[in-house]
Amino acid sequence: MKEGRVFEAGKEYDGILRDLTVYFGRVEKRHYDEHFGQAQIYHDSDDDFDVLQLVWPDSAGSFPWQEGFEEKLREAQPLLFEAPFESKS
Repeated sequence: MKEGRVFEAGKEYDGILRDLTVYFGRVEKRHYDEHFGQAQIYHDSDDDFDVLQLVWPDSAGSFPWQEGFEEKLREAQPLLFEAPFESKS
């Protein structure tokens, strides 16, 4: 981001975490009070700014909303956006 790279919600990206594809989801505004208090102060707004959540896959390359995702990792990254409905083929 410091280098000017722009990330979009709903897309996967490589080159951020070593050897892992990551996904960015747009955080739902209902989560702002619980997770983004300092950002609300900075923006002088409860929700007039966007937040993206980076989500990483498990060791098999599955994301939390995909079939076979490692359950032990689910608690480490609670989804703050509506997950895409898909299964890993």
